[in-house]
Amino acid sequence: MPILEVCKRRLKDGVSATNPSLLKVFPEIRSATKTNCVSFSGIESPSTFYILGVWPSIATHDAFVAAPETPAVMAPLDALCDFERVEFMNFDSIESLPYKAPVMAVTRAFLKNGNHPEEYYRKISDLKAPIEGETNLYPCVFS
Repeated sequence: MPILEVCKRRLKDGVSATNPSLLKVFPEIRSATKTNCVSFSGIESPSTFYILGVWPSIATHDAFVAAPETPAVMAPLDALCDFERVEFMNFDSIESLPYKAPVMAVTRAFLKNGNHPEEYYRKISDLKAPIEGETNLYPCVFS
């Protein structure tokens, strides 16, 4: 089953989101990983950005991470920014994301007690219609 990887990274001091070396590295990573991925800069925190990519499966992702050539592929990116966290969710296609929207939010929720996945989905699902009512053409994607 395809998965969406949501990877949060932070630019190193002195590196901006418009750095030519940073912009050059994304096509190279797309080619090496054979994934369709997009990146988004943070508005509230300009040094933060997200890379979203769809992998055929978690096993495919894990095989890439474990491959001996991966450090060389990721070295140019690692020289410009630091890894913070990664999340995965079942997904179908990068086209399902509102990545062409002028602004996109990526959030993560922490819930106390109870049955976490069901409670999270219930609480977040209640927000979907009001958010979509405000964002018009751009859908909400929850997992």
